[in-house]
Amino acid sequence: MRFIKAVPQLILVPAAVLGAAALVLFLIGAAQDYLYPPEHGPREYASIEEAGDELGFRVVVPTYFPSYLAWPPGVIRGQLLPSSRVETVYNAPNGGYPVLVISQVVADSDELPVPLPWVREVLEERAVVIGENRGTRLTATGEDGQPLNGAYWRSGGFYFIVVTSRAASELLSIASSM
Repeated sequence: MRFIKAVPQLILVPAAVLGAAALVLFLIGAAQDYLYPPEHGPREYASIEEAGDELGFRVVVPTYFPSYLAWPPGVIRGQLLPSSRVETVYNAPNGGYPVLVISQVVADSDELPVPLPWVREVLEERAVVIGENRGTRLTATGEDGQPLNGAYWRSGGFYFIVVTSRAASELLSIASSM
């Protein structure tokens, strides 16, 4: 009878100890990645130049830069593995909300190598010309349900993906200036 009463304690105590140990190991790993980012990414960079130096390619930025975008980018995130890429997120001025995201991915395939950033659902796609490249323009909804415009194309060994909460004409002006 004593054994039956002790069974819950025999099971719960080791389970709680194992759970606590797993949580501690997870937190140690998270802290280590924060203090010493993984060598091959993903990690954040302090500048476009630092990202380009570490990733080994020139990070492309638009030359058309409307006043509703703040410089420098609010986030510059990149990685070397499994595919070399960088993502820059531009905010509205004065610490505002994210307005534009540009992804640049080293790729030699015809398939889009990464998911579209910020996009929950693509509503429409149509072919466009961006600079001298054929690409795809899309209308979509974001994770928050807000409308988005985006475009993607291949050029010079890279896939470029541009997504914004602004109008499609602004999207194409920014994309064409890259």
